[in-house]
Amino acid sequence: ERIMVLEIIQSMVFAKNYTDYDEIHKKLEDTNTNTVINYFNKNWHGIKTEWVVYFQSKFMTLGNRTNNRLESINQKITQVVTKFSRLDQLFQGLEMLMITLRTERDHIATECFCKTPSYVGGLSDDIKELFWYLTPFAFNLVHSKIKQMDTVQVMSTDHMTQSGVINSREGVLNVTVTSCTCSFKTSMCLPCHHIFKLKKIHELSLYH
Repeated sequence: ERIMVLEIIQSMVFAKNYTDYDEIHKKLEDTNTNTVINYFNKNWHGIKTEWVVYFQSKFMTLGNRTNNRLESINQKITQVVTKFSRLDQLFQGLEMLMITLRTERDHIATECFCKTPSYVGGLSDDIKELFWYLTPFAFNLVHSKIKQMDTVQVMSTDHMTQSGVINSREGVLNVTVTSCTCSFKTSMCLPCHHIFKLKKIHELSLYH
């Protein structure tokens, strides 16, 4: 019984949507393990947006679900500042750290835009424009969504409003050529395959 309850709770982490989460939650309640159920409902059910992957993706996270970056910066701060530092030493250390962090950031950005992969020459004009507009990381995400757009199931479209209704694994979505409520669009703030599909249907540029 303990293993079964653990499996149910673990499956909640990867619930596909609200309905899926509610169904799994109902399974937990059906186990009649009152101590576990009461503890879960009191401490975890109310903050599901913080630990269920699907709910996390409904906020702009840019794909980051950890605090590794903050921990890294905190570690660097402790290397230049101690609790026994004088006030002038504190500010001097923080200033030096900020200069170092900015230099590292600028170096990474310069490398990103100075390297042009060989495959870029074979891209269509629209996709090539996206490549020059986005960072390599963002472009790779967007390019993968462009490749997926032909798998999108469109239920209906409205040419007047350039919108459509799409059946997705997250449920039915109301999509326009500029907006979508899917997890990818919401969390990454980048155009998704649903948007690209509607752009294609309405014969619009994938870039604009």
